[in-house]
Amino acid sequence: MSPVVQVADLQRIASDRRITLEAKAILFYLVTRPAGYRLTIPDLVAMSPAGPKTVYSRLKELIALGYVSRKLIQSGADYTVHVVPLNVATVTNGEAE
Repeated sequence: MSPVVQVADLQRIASDRRITLEAKAILFYLVTRPAGYRLTIPDLVAMSPAGPKTVYSRLKELIALGYVSRKLIQSGADYTVHVVPLNVATVTNGEAE
């Protein structure tokens, strides 16, 4: 799903105060998937004890913050995970610059 993730990427995500802890857990899970992993919502819900409403809500949060992008396709949606958010140049000390 994503290129090799560096420790610095994980530290930056962990310190981003805009992301809830639940969303960070989902993001950490996603960025550590092997190359070629395809995100499916049912699989993500199955991995979480929080339930589908929480998973959908946190995924929307990650999309809004630019860590996940969604492209609608004929069979549903195609998701891409970004270790650096698309809509923010840098995040330092948990604050967008």
